Amino acid sequence: MQRMGSTSSCSAIWVPMRFTFTSKISSSTAHQYALEVKIIQQVHGLLQQKRWVPAQSAIRSLVLLKTSNTTPHALFKTFRHASQSNPAVFNLVMKAYVEARMVSEAAETFYLMKNHGIVPFLSSCNFLLEAVVVSRLPDRAWEIFSEMKSMGITLNVFSFNKVIQAFSKEGQSDNAVELLYKMEEMGCQPDAFSYNVIINSFCKRKQMEQAGKLFAEMLDRGLVPNHISYNTLIDGYCKCEHLEEAFKIKEVMFKQGLRPNLVTYNSLINGLCKCGRLEQARELLIEMHEQKLEPDNVSYSILINGHSRHGDIHGALVLHSEMIRMGIEISVFTYDVLVNALCKQGKMMEAEGILNEMIGKGMNTDEFVYNILMDGYIEAGNTEEALGLYRKMGTRGILPSAVTYNTLIKGFCRKLMIKEALNLLKEMRKVGLVPDTFTYNTLIDGYTKVGDIWKGFNLLEEMQVKGLAPNVVTYGALINGLCKEGRMCEAEDLLKEMVDRSIAPNVQVYNNLIGRHAALGNMDEAFRLEKEMQTNCIMLNESIINELHKENKMLEAEDPWK
Repeated sequence: MQRMGSTSSCSAIWVPMRFTFTSKISSSTAHQYALEVKIIQQVHGLLQQKRWVPAQSAIRSLVLLKTSNTTPHALFKTFRHASQSNPAVFNLVMKAYVEARMVSEAAETFYLMKNHGIVPFLSSCNFLLEAVVVSRLPDRAWEIFSEMKSMGITLNVFSFNKVIQAFSKEGQSDNAVELLYKMEEMGCQPDAFSYNVIINSFCKRKQMEQAGKLFAEMLDRGLVPNHISYNTLIDGYCKCEHLEEAFKIKEVMFKQGLRPNLVTYNSLINGLCKCGRLEQARELLIEMHEQKLEPDNVSYSILINGHSRHGDIHGALVLHSEMIRMGIEISVFTYDVLVNALCKQGKMMEAEGILNEMIGKGMNTDEFVYNILMDGYIEAGNTEEALGLYRKMGTRGILPSAVTYNTLIKGFCRKLMIKEALNLLKEMRKVGLVPDTFTYNTLIDGYTKVGDIWKGFNLLEEMQVKGLAPNVVTYGALINGLCKEGRMCEAEDLLKEMVDRSIAPNVQVYNNLIGRHAALGNMDEAFRLEKEMQTNCIMLNESIINELHKENKMLEAEDPWK
């Protein structure tokens, strides 16, 4: 193979001549061709002068034209035709394609070089490998890596690390580990990055035992873990709720003279909050201050979210006030968490206060926070306030989503205001939003509650025509409606249809059927369904069990010969 590096003057410059004998050419085509010729001549001149950077820039301009003359084969032919052309140009072509995010064309140039006996520079190959990794093509990375080896290119740690990273990103941890152990055999020593990417892959898949073993091996080999190494492992342990192991790694950091940083503490705080250990999470915040490390927006957001999820809204609001006092910027996500927590506790005035605070700060409030508030009002039975918020969205230029309409439709159906719910459905369609399964289920449930079961069945048919599959909620609402009307045979038929369609009945469906059978004195049917539930490992509601056996005892008392 010809090794690149020699530079000769270009005695002849070959350019594509596909238009030479064409009698009729459009002016734009002729201009395009003239531009291609000009750039190619410019590249040859720059190569003569060994001006690699401007030559690279010129070739990038050429490949971005994306014409039939700038494909890998066409450019290879163009630059190969002049026998004395500097072979370094092919490296520049490959790099230009990578910079233009044309990875397939860059790989094609690599193979053209190989097939013509031209060995690329290691730096060019590594540049291509990195692009292939970013494109998430582990098999292609391995192919190029193998070809580099077969061409006699001396691979370095970067080459190995890129392929290890490619395997790790796609969850092929076994392949990554195998290549890690082959590095030494091939005369290349792994570094911290080699281990970090595989440890990260194991952590993401919650394979903490393998991650821990690799980390220990890293220390045994005398490699010095960096913040990424420690933080990756700590975060992995925290996400798996192995908090004791996470804190042990933090202690190892201190012993190795490496101070935990914001990422370290945020991972630990998140782990503690997930497990409900809120007091310890707050203690870590104090420790951060002692370590002269200022908690950031992420630290407080994690804590506020943790307190909110565990029902401690007072603690969340205290943290919110603390952020304001310390001048820490509060994100939209953090505000949304606070609004949601307040709504769940029915503190609607305070929740609206948070929204007003966001608006006062000039923050971009979207439909998400309004949907949370509307749902809060609906759950509190205050449909009018929810509707008021919907109108405010319009005046503030915020477009409602399908969730907005579904929330309001749910509110009206709960109040048995079906006409108003249907008006919202019409408006939803008018603005180009498509009703989903939730929309139909809500309306079907509303119709069954007002005793208009046939309109519920009409909606069932409509949703199926529109390609929406009914689910357990759909059937449950209709079965409940039939049970209320005492139409048990039809309800049982619908139950059978559910099962035939591989939709598993839930406890609510069985509760409604069994409860109504018992109330009507159909004890054999009620006990048959109870047995079916047990077979399907579904636990019957305790109140229904008590009612069922109470009804049975009453019937036995009336008929002692039964």
